[in-house]
Amino acid sequence: MKDAILSRFDLITDAEGHIRRNVQSVVVDEGTFRVFSGGEKIAVALVLNRYDLLERAWGTMLSCVDRLCPEWTEAALRMQRLAWVVGETEFERRRLSRRWSSSADGAF
Repeated sequence: MKDAILSRFDLITDAEGHIRRNVQSVVVDEGTFRVFSGGEKIAVALVLNRYDLLERAWGTMLSCVDRLCPEWTEAALRMQRLAWVVGETEFERRRLSRRWSSSADGAF
């Protein structure tokens, strides 16, 4: 029983690290989102609270949550609750600055 608990904890910790790297990648360059697997896309979109990305990843919110295994769902929830590494305010600042510079060029 103790080994099963540690094993599940290890799975969640590994998933959290994987999701964190993907989140950071999307924050720096949103184009990297397209190369992730379906589950990775869903986890990233949920952590970033980005419904637009969630729709691209899978569709409805409930089907997205249903698609993730329990360990990935828990890892994504932990990351969002702890405001992950970069932090939401930093994410918003970067996203808005990219949006502003893109729209100034006429590309947005």
